[in-house]
Amino acid sequence: MAPKTRVKYDKLREVVRPIDEDRIFTPDIEGIARYLLG
Repeated sequence: MAPKTRVKYDKLREVVRPIDEDRIFTPDIEGIARYLLG
């Protein structure tokens, strides 16, 4: 991979990774909220 492409890829991952983590944790957060409000 070219260095410039690599830098762009790393920047993209910085943006995408939190979105992926949010997507993973969102059902758990909804479940916890439902449990607390239950």
